Amino acid sequence: MSPSMRSYLDSRQVADWMDGDIRLALVAVRGTESDGTHTYYLSLFTVDGKAASMGEVGTTQISPRHLETQPLACAFDADTGTLAILTEAGVYMHFALLPGSSALDDAIVLEHTKSVELRGFVPCTAEGTQDSPLARNLLTQSQLSMAALTERYVAIAGTHSVVSHASTGPYESVLTIWDLQYGCLHVEKSLGVAPTWLQGTSKRELLPRL
Repeated sequence: MSPSMRSYLDSRQVADWMDGDIRLALVAVRGTESDGTHTYYLSLFTVDGKAASMGEVGTTQISPRHLETQPLACAFDADTGTLAILTEAGVYMHFALLPGSSALDDAIVLEHTKSVELRGFVPCTAEGTQDSPLARNLLTQSQLSMAALTERYVAIAGTHSVVSHASTGPYESVLTIWDLQYGCLHVEKSLGVAPTWLQGTSKRELLPRL
């Protein structure tokens, strides 16, 4: 069983498709190496609900040179085959998901196509650098969600701060729209989530993704 298969329950689902009892799931997984560093993978699984079994279609590593800080959110556009990743440093990236060879470890391939720094973006965390073995898994604990609106604009929803806030808070749950041509904030709107839900680690972890 591969590391990504063992870590399936500690992964973040990016997309899924259903056909009868069969679910096809695309998940992002964080693995921990022997030296304590973290590596990130994208895996495609089949889940047979009737037989209560899982199978791995393919796994590919997300190149570490694109992940200098932890990923906070992922989104997949099935129409274009594009995977989007937002990192803790506010870097928004596009990858093309392509078919590889018949080998399990090369069945799917990621090809980096674009990176944009969202200037002023600040996540709701002060922990979790890539080289810290004790870092929280922001891939699964972040409450951020995102969706591409057009090729130029992306919407990010959840708990984060932007240029109008201090990097240490206070944080609120907001909807922001970013201009990918210039890497700047286009609009910000509060979602009206009670502030008590955004204070303290235990309560923040209870806040659902939006």
